[in-house]
Amino acid sequence: MSSLELAGVPRLDAHLADFHGLVATAHRHLHRGRLDTAAGYCQIAGMHAWMNPVGLFGSDDVEEMLGRLSAALPAVARPRAGAPATPPRTVLHVATQVYQTGGSTQTIASWMEQDSGRHHRVCITRQGPVEIPPKIRERLSSQADLLCLDTRPHGLLGRAAALRSAADDVDIVVLHLHPCDVVPSIAFAAAPAAPPVVYVDHADHVFWIGRDVTQLLFSMRDSGRALALTRRGLEPERCFVMPRPLRVAERAVERDEAKRRLGLPLDSVLVVTAADGSKYRPVGAPGFLDLVLPVVQRHPGVIFRAAGPAPEGDWAAAAEATGGRMQALGRLPDPSLLQQAADVYVDSYPFSSLTSLLEVGAFGTPVVTFRGHPDDCAVLGADTRGLDAHMCAPATFTEFQLVMDHLVTDPRRRLELGDRTQRTIIHTHTGAGWRATVDELYVRAAELRSAPRVGAADRRSGRLDLLVDLVMEQTGFSQGVAGAVRANLGLLPPRERVAAWRGLVRADEPWRPSDVVPDCLRPTVARAGRRARTVGARLR
Repeated sequence: MSSLELAGVPRLDAHLADFHGLVATAHRHLHRGRLDTAAGYCQIAGMHAWMNPVGLFGSDDVEEMLGRLSAALPAVARPRAGAPATPPRTVLHVATQVYQTGGSTQTIASWMEQDSGRHHRVCITRQGPVEIPPKIRERLSSQADLLCLDTRPHGLLGRAAALRSAADDVDIVVLHLHPCDVVPSIAFAAAPAAPPVVYVDHADHVFWIGRDVTQLLFSMRDSGRALALTRRGLEPERCFVMPRPLRVAERAVERDEAKRRLGLPLDSVLVVTAADGSKYRPVGAPGFLDLVLPVVQRHPGVIFRAAGPAPEGDWAAAAEATGGRMQALGRLPDPSLLQQAADVYVDSYPFSSLTSLLEVGAFGTPVVTFRGHPDDCAVLGADTRGLDAHMCAPATFTEFQLVMDHLVTDPRRRLELGDRTQRTIIHTHTGAGWRATVDELYVRAAELRSAPRVGAADRRSGRLDLLVDLVMEQTGFSQGVAGAVRANLGLLPPRERVAAWRGLVRADEPWRPSDVVPDCLRPTVARAGRRARTVGARLR
């Protein structure tokens, strides 16, 4: 047994035992008729399994409970007069939360922009205190096309009922969810007259809820589809692979001018990476810095910049070892100038960041992604149809060094590969090319109106499960049962919220006063806080 298995298998088993405990709690509340509390504990269990891998990518028990909760919802007051239109005229996008940054929110914004011939609406199940970004608001026809379900003083079943009602006059529903969001499952599991439901598998490497309402899975890559078949129990005909929609930014400055503005030598070869700092933390050898540091040290003309990681620890040591040619810049509010200056882009590792890779590749920059994961862990890397033929994808340390040596010393190769990369991304992720693919998705979804026949979720303790768990552990996302409870306290009814909070206190777990604020009050509390800070700043 490897060292990874020796440490990881017992941890997976412990996470699974905690998960079963949360599911049992949900069952008890369901049996006692406390439906909103049962729904809340289903979401807590889902978040726990997402952040603390349990060896499962779906749960038959949780999906079955959500189906029973769905059956308890009242019927829609004024049901649809006819079948959904095919092809669809109105598309309802359902999200848990939307942000100014992040690939999932950008997918919604780009979808609405690229598919502008249809009427798009957005429904958000738990926006909380986060402000809705302009890129969502600006792409809606009217304010009436935006619905936030957590601003009303009702529980999860009330939100699900509101979502079911909102979907009654649309032609297709597209889910862009946090992996633990139970609201759409409660809304649609026992709603045979609902429009077709498409689940966007943007978190294809982790556990998620919603399998039993997924009439069609939108997989962004073949590795995600393969995992959906083998570990989630979905039928092959219900898994549709297509590129994500992408808003390709036009170059504002040429590469040399971008370098000049950044204060970099024009004759340097600038290698760039950009992703959240957590995606670079090593879970074994080689780590990201093990791969790129030798390249920078071998080539005095290479400058390396990383947008996302903080300039500390191993990154600070790398900067010192290269005389400052290799630097982490922390999180940048706008990395576009750095992206446009890049001669070569290197994907984050061990967690890929496909959105960042596509954004930089669209500027005509060659892209490199390291596929050093075991064969059965392909979902942790970057793959996307069309671009796979033009990405550099070395699988060993030696291959990575050779690829990078070739790129940093051969400007003609960079130009040729960057041009092919740009043309492929624009064709497959934007414009007529992407619209033709999404039209096919709409047709497929309409053809699959019957309820999914889902196989059992397969529990394993394989290398993929162990690696995902290790990544979650080392990046700090894994915070046990307490973290999942704390994040969802505001969803629970008052009595159960107080009981769960007392459990945190007794266990000496950290918590904040905002954790116990009901969801419906959080936007108001956040606005009051922002106003107070603004007034305080003026007084100073």
